[in-house]
Amino acid sequence: MKTLNMVLSAGAVAVCLSLTSSARADYASTVLSDNPLSFWQFNDASSANGATAFDSAAGNLSPGIYQGGISFVSGPGTGDNGIQFSGASGGAGSFVDIPDASSRLQNLTDFSVEFWEQSSATATELYSRFLSYADGGTGNYWVGMETAGSNPGQPFVGVPGSTWYAWPPNILTDGSWNYVVLTYSFDGANTTASLYINAIAEGSTTVAGAFTPSANDLILGAEGNQYYVYNGLVGNMADVAIYDQALSQSQISTHFDSVVVVPEPASVALLGLGLTAGLVFLRRRNA
Repeated sequence: MKTLNMVLSAGAVAVCLSLTSSARADYASTVLSDNPLSFWQFNDASSANGATAFDSAAGNLSPGIYQGGISFVSGPGTGDNGIQFSGASGGAGSFVDIPDASSRLQNLTDFSVEFWEQSSATATELYSRFLSYADGGTGNYWVGMETAGSNPGQPFVGVPGSTWYAWPPNILTDGSWNYVVLTYSFDGANTTASLYINAIAEGSTTVAGAFTPSANDLILGAEGNQYYVYNGLVGNMADVAIYDQALSQSQISTHFDSVVVVPEPASVALLGLGLTAGLVFLRRRNA
């Protein structure tokens, strides 16, 4: 999460500011204005095993199912909850199962996945998954990261026929909330996958062909299906959305900026006259 610091300089004028910070409450409306196929905010009454994770988009057409002991945590300033995963290995562990009986999330060529994550490097599973729509085939999609080995925190994503190991390492395991977007764009012959972290383009790759995923469940926090999961994430996720379009840089920046914490003046006392020489500077920093 980011904040904006305001510094007011005004020649001979003394300015006293009393500032309060308030997170903008429009992240959800910003996301929904771009018409996601599904948007899971995790503001449900219960995360008990078998409870429903409401889909805020499209009339709750793709609700999820909490499995394996998920708990709620404070989200990244969006006003929504995050969910905490304990890791999944050998068929056991916490995850969210999103059945795709209608194949709404299946036949996509231009699409995006978007979420917030908070994690630290751990060797519980070497190739942890944030989300996965895959049954072992090469035409499915996922996004995860190495949690040990030579490049802990290095993102990797599923592309048609292979896996793309993106860059840089460590950025996703710094313990802070990070905003992650993965876009896929098909031009009729090739698919370009692009990765954005905190609204900054970190790289892209182009491979031949389009996605042809088979019908499967979308799994959050692990890989597998509703019966057997592995490569589980140890960490938190919030505000997961999927779109049937490749989000633009402008859309991604707008989403990210909508959770910036903006100082709001509660009272301003101006001593003296003449603010004509005043300069206002805005500086963004990590919270």
